[in-house]
Amino acid sequence: MYHENMNHGNMNHENMNHDYESLKSFLHQNNFFVDEKVLKIIFTYITSPRIGGVLLRGPPGAGKTTMVELLARWLGAVLVYYQASPGTTEDEL
Repeated sequence: MYHENMNHGNMNHENMNHDYESLKSFLHQNNFFVDEKVLKIIFTYITSPRIGGVLLRGPPGAGKTTMVELLARWLGAVLVYYQASPGTTEDEL
């Protein structure tokens, strides 16, 4: 996820309040629910000025992609997809 202050749809991210409760509320409004402990870790990491990258691991259908898409919208970030599954070729990236 590449973070850049942008407008996404009708949302004004430049004036958006990026606190923990606003993230939790935003996810809930989009019917996405995360364990409180996990959400606090995610929030701490994505609001850090030193975002390096995140590797998500889990079974298909666990919500990894949906969570990243929602976090990108909340942050006003440009989302770049990379598929790194076994067997993925360079041309598919």
